[in-house]
This record gives sequence, structure tokens and C-alpha cells, in this order.
Amino acid sequence: MSYSLDLRPRDGVQDDGFASRLASADEMRTMLELAAALLAAHPAFVLFRPNAESQAKSFGVDLDTARQRCTHFELTDRASSIQLSIHPQAAGVSLSRSAAPGRTMQLAWKCLRIVEARAGYAAYDPQLGGAAVDLDHDFGRVARAYAGSAAAALGPPESATEPSREWPSGARVMHARFGLGAVVSVEGAGPDAKLTILFASGERKRLVATAGLARC
Repeated sequence: MSYSLDLRPRDGVQDDGFASRLASADEMRTMLELAAALLAAHPAFVLFRPNAESQAKSFGVDLDTARQRCTHFELTDRASSIQLSIHPQAAGVSLSRSAAPGRTMQLAWKCLRIVEARAGYAAYDPQLGGAAVDLDHDFGRVARAYAGSAAAALGPPESATEPSREWPSGARVMHARFGLGAVVSVEGAGPDAKLTILFASGERKRLVATAGLARC
């Protein structure tokens, strides 16, 4: 048994072919920002990015282009029974049966809030005919539909505000060698700060702030 929630642009404009094409450069920046912010919020996520070589062949592009663009990212935490997919112009959350449904639901809500805040997407519930989900008021309704009263018992997670800093999680960067990336985490401050960056290739690298990184 699984329960899914969809996220798409609030203006309702969505490319129906989003799941079968490479992201544009602008879409890739949004996808990277979302993936990095979600990894920062929940480090237990395991990231999957489609193989660049196979995508280059499928879409008739060179390998460098395929490394910098992809069809989607997936983030999975099997222990928490949750998987997220991030596509151009869309995202989705899938919840499977959980031994701790309240915790799973809280994590899902936390992720929904991140996607809503950063991408401007709205959440919809396919199990309820595609009804819109209000993240401020509908936690109990969705939680009970997912796994009964046990999932709703803990209530929604508290909203967290990230402190202002030079390199916030999800901040987009460009590196002369590795290309487009987004900040996952930071240790230290100033020119000696060490940043973990998620690059479009799916690789995560730990770099010093002065090592050729520029905000973009």
C-alpha cells in the first residue's frame, strides 16, 4: 500500500511531457535547489540521478549536456518509508506502509513545505480526486487518509526558519570545472568555510568557499 501527493505549479501550467524529457537549464536550477534543500533538511535521503550516458543516447545530446541536465532526481529513505521525485515543472511524494506513520507523515509534510516555499508549487491529493492540499490546515485529513489516527496523532512538524547566512542550503552556485550546483551544507564561515555541494551530475563534493565557487 502506498499513498502519494503531487506537486505542480500554482498557475496550473504544466508540460504534460515533463516526465519524458530533459530539464531546461532554468528547470535544472530549480530541481537542484530543491534536491539540495531536501538533503539538507533530511540527510538520511539517498539520492538517485539517471545515468548520463544512457540519457545522452536516449535524447540525442552530447555527454556534457546530459551530465548537466536530467529528467529527474529521486530521494529515498527506506527506513522512513518515503520517496520523493523531482521533475521539470513537477514533484511527487510517495509514502509506503510505515512502522511509525506519524513520523513518516511529519517528514512528508516537512518536505512538502520545502518544495512549496522554494518552487512555488502547490500540493494535490490524487486519492481525493486531485483535491488541493492546504499545508497550514490539512495535515490531519491527509494523515488519517494515509494511515489512520496513528499518523495524525503527532500533529504537523513545527515550521523551521533557516538562519540567514552567506551560503544557505539550496543556494545555487557555479563552479568552473563541475558546473551548476546547489549548497547542501556548510561548515565554518568566511573564505575558509567548507561547503558540501550537490552538482547537476548527481555528485556531492566538499569544497572551500574560495575554490572557484560563485553564486548564480
